[in-house]
Amino acid sequence: MLEIDPKLLGITVVVFLVMIYLLNVILYKPILSFVDNRNESIANEEKELSKYGNDTKKYEEECAAILASARDEVSKLKAAAIQSANELSKSKIDAERARLEADYKEFEASLKTEQEALKVALSDNLPIIKTEIKSVLSKL
Repeated sequence: MLEIDPKLLGITVVVFLVMIYLLNVILYKPILSFVDNRNESIANEEKELSKYGNDTKKYEEECAAILASARDEVSKLKAAAIQSANELSKSKIDAERARLEADYKEFEASLKTEQEALKVALSDNLPIIKTEIKSVLSKL
C-alpha cells in the first residue's frame, strides 16, 4: 500500500525548512521591513501633519484676529469720515443759512425803503387822488 520512505521524508522536511528559511530571508523579511518602514513613515507624516495642523489653526486664529482688527479700524475710519462729512455739511448749511438770512434782511430793508418811498409818493399825490375820486364820484 502506502509506503513511507524515511529518507524521502527527511529530504522533504529539509527542503521544506530550507524553503522556509530562503523565503524568510529573500521575501518575507524585505516585505516586513518595507511595511515597517512605511508604517514608520506614515507615523512621522502624521506627526508632521498634526504639527502643521496646529500651526494652521494658529495662523487661522491670527488671521481672524487681524481681520477683526481691520474691521474695527475700518468701522472707526468710517465713523470718523461720516462725522467729518456731517460737520462739513453742517458748516456749509450754516453758512448758506447765514447768507440767506443776510439776503432776506437786505431784501426786507430794500422793501422798507420802497414802502417809505411809496408812502411819500402817495402823500405827495394825495390831493390829486382826492380830486380824481371826487370827480369820479360826481359822475356817478
